[in-house]
Amino acid sequence: MNCPHCGMQAQIPPGVSPFLCGFCKRSFDVGSGASSGGGGHVVVYHSGYSSGYSMYWTIRLAAIAIVALLSAGGWLYHRMTGKQIAGLTDVDDDGDDAWSGAKPFVCDANDQVTLSGVTATFTAGPAINASGNCQVTCTGCTLRAPIGVQASGNAHVTITGGSLAGETAIVASVNATVDVRGDAKVSGTVSKTGNATVTGIAPPAASSAPPATVAHASAAPTSHPTTPPPAKPKKK
Repeated sequence: MNCPHCGMQAQIPPGVSPFLCGFCKRSFDVGSGASSGGGGHVVVYHSGYSSGYSMYWTIRLAAIAIVALLSAGGWLYHRMTGKQIAGLTDVDDDGDDAWSGAKPFVCDANDQVTLSGVTATFTAGPAINASGNCQVTCTGCTLRAPIGVQASGNAHVTITGGSLAGETAIVASVNATVDVRGDAKVSGTVSKTGNATVTGIAPPAASSAPPATVAHASAAPTSHPTTPPPAKPKKK
């Protein structure tokens, strides 16, 4: 029968009444129908049989264990592959990662992301912000923002083709690397600090105009007064 106080299943030996519930520790009267002899006030110790109470805790502990295993598996997957299972809302795992360009792209940790064919314009901040050990490859992207690419830490950003425009096209700091490849068009200033590296951008071309010549006026000859020859004495 079930305990009238807590509702858990109680396995009562014959002839025991009242019975002390092993779950809520409260006693109750089993009744004359269940008692066939002089009962006593006893405590039942569980040994080898299953009850509703133990099943409840078994299921609860199993659920906690499953959640812990899934969390550990997700962390391990992220550490080994650089992909997040449910972290980046704009990134998936179907080959090229999908970025709509509706908001700036941000990556960090050990993410390895490949973007392609994105057209995005922003009025504030960087279009691509990479930090940590993130590796981003953007192929055929058309990006315009006050800061085109901002890379810090050990991040590595590769721009292949497309265009990158901003008041400051590239900001690289610490040990970050920004590599511009193909026919990518970059317009804007480039800022490097620390041990950062920016490659693939040609230095400003030297002017092809011939050097300006300064015309000097020829000096006019200086005239010196001439001394007249001495007069000849007159003959008498």
